[in-house]
Amino acid sequence: AATVGFYVLFVAFWDLVIQALQFFLDLGLSIRLSPDVVTFLTVLSPGKAYGRLVNTLVVPDLLAGSVVEAIAATPVDPAGGPVYLQTWVVLLVVLIWTVVPVVAGYWRFEGADLG
Repeated sequence: AATVGFYVLFVAFWDLVIQALQFFLDLGLSIRLSPDVVTFLTVLSPGKAYGRLVNTLVVPDLLAGSVVEAIAATPVDPAGGPVYLQTWVVLLVVLIWTVVPVVAGYWRFEGADLG
């Protein structure tokens, strides 16, 4: 149940969670999230992180010289942007989404009574 809940939250409804957070911060605390922070929050979703990583590292090489390049490639590293939007941070998010569920499943399986 927890796995399905995390999946639904982070894959299906993550954009809605970010919009709700922006709405409540703006309404209740008069705090506006910067576009960089919203981009970082968006990249915390495993699908969005993977997509941005592919668009940054793979797509420019595949589409070099193509007219579609400007449309398809959305680089993660903005010139002079904050550290938390750099490629290595997005790669770290993808690695966390890859390693943590496997380790958690392993620990859960090790502690289970199968007999």
